[in-house]
Amino acid sequence: MATLSRDLCLDWTRPCQMNDLVYHPSQSIHSPSRILPMFRFTLVAFLVVLGTASSGDEPVVSKREKLAGRVASIVVDGWRRDVEAATQNVIESDLPETVRKRLESSEAEFKNSFDWKQVETYVADEYSTKFDNAELGEIHAFYSSATGSKFLAEQTDLKNKVLRRVALAKLELPLILRTKSNVTNVVDGATGPLKKLLEDAIQSPPIPPEHLVGTWYTDDMDEQGNGYRGWHKKSLSGSNALHGVQINHASKEFMSFSDEGVWVLQGKLLAETNFNYAEESQLIVIESVTADELKYRFVELNAEPSEWPLIVDTKKEITLPEKPTGYKDPFE
Repeated sequence: MATLSRDLCLDWTRPCQMNDLVYHPSQSIHSPSRILPMFRFTLVAFLVVLGTASSGDEPVVSKREKLAGRVASIVVDGWRRDVEAATQNVIESDLPETVRKRLESSEAEFKNSFDWKQVETYVADEYSTKFDNAELGEIHAFYSSATGSKFLAEQTDLKNKVLRRVALAKLELPLILRTKSNVTNVVDGATGPLKKLLEDAIQSPPIPPEHLVGTWYTDDMDEQGNGYRGWHKKSLSGSNALHGVQINHASKEFMSFSDEGVWVLQGKLLAETNFNYAEESQLIVIESVTADELKYRFVELNAEPSEWPLIVDTKKEITLPEKPTGYKDPFE
């Protein structure tokens, strides 16, 4: 039974026009015979639209962007954690107090200077231009796997070491320039035999820097165990690290030395400057160097060159003594 009509069509004995449909008293708007054709048309239209939207593959660029974004998210997240860990490692490392304070004051600024979402976008852009969909899918599957996760985790230590070197390099360059200036000042201010000795060392046939690279051990303790024992490690980048101990059993004194700095070689004159004593450089005249032995003399401006002791370092590893019970560091 019809419930609605057009133009107040109340005569149920004849068809009543409603829009483009003809209703009859026996054909209600809810009649299945009318609903099914309408439903079929609507369903077909919906499926056509849906089929048009989903027919074929997504645009290649869109797929690639999504895959590249997923890979970039994993990679950059590792970068973020590594940068933060490396920054903290540098601050907590055995650095001079002035250097540590300088890094601590800029730590927050350094961490906040990265817009990691923007970094992800940059990385995704690069990946999407260098890898196709299949390759990006393989990369994402690998990084998402247990092996891929382990691989990324194992890179942390390497990245921390590299980033630590990068951070220190920013501090080393000014120190290298300062070292060269210190050498010039000492040579210019020297007179007599000392000046000639330093100039001759600088003008001597140069020692290849790679001959000095590595860890050298110094053992200058007597039979009673008094004196100095330690090591210094040089790299081709110009960095220098050292650690050693000084013991005096008579006075029960134990001093530990640890520092980092740079080294500059001119001929046979080696200059070392440490972060803790940046205003001065230790000058060393190298007598000879082989694969396993380094002979040299420290330049002592207040003593005759003939009085400078000859020191011999080797590549043979030695053990540094621990602080004995009851001993004190006179500088603490």
